[in-house]
Amino acid sequence: EKASKTVGEANKSEEVSKVVEDAGENSNQQITKSVEKQSETKNTENKVSPEVSKDPSQEDEKADEKENQKVTIYVPDEEYLNLIPKEVQAIRSPQGLIDALMKEKVLPAGVKVNSFAIYNKDGEDITKDYETLVKEAKDSDKLKNLTATIDLSKEFVDAITNTGTCGECVGIYGVVDTFLSNYQLESVRLISEGKEIEPNHLIMDEPFDFQTDL
Repeated sequence: EKASKTVGEANKSEEVSKVVEDAGENSNQQITKSVEKQSETKNTENKVSPEVSKDPSQEDEKADEKENQKVTIYVPDEEYLNLIPKEVQAIRSPQGLIDALMKEKVLPAGVKVNSFAIYNKDGEDITKDYETLVKEAKDSDKLKNLTATIDLSKEFVDAITNTGTCGECVGIYGVVDTFLSNYQLESVRLISEGKEIEPNHLIMDEPFDFQTDL
């Protein structure tokens, strides 16, 4: 009887052990499945819809295509007697036009546009509204008699004051004619670092009109 009892207890112990073991396996399987499910959910959350995802390089290319375009700048002819128009690829912006003039050696390297403002005939600053007015063109009177003030860095002043009369005219009217050709302006006023420019030959206390003769 004792032997039978011992065998029965052993069998019972094995059954209990097996139940515990099976329970442990089931528990591990459930935990594993739970972890896998959480991982899948997290991965799904981290995925971005193709419609939302954008390639930055493609955006930059599109921006460049939109900004880089044919613009007209004014450069001296071979005899340095006149300024002549030249079509180049550039960004149509104040600094973009200055960069194009530097590339063509009309201006020295390093010239920066500190500020650019467009004023209507009443002296009101319409710089922010200018592009909208041009696109809509509802009231042409608002685009008449516009004057721009361009504040250039000291590199511009250094260039036009360290040259002769011809070089001075090339630098000044190269900027003036270029901006008049790319914006609907009547005249352009040039200053530097917020102050009037005093070159050696030309008087710059008034806005400049379009002029190609040097």
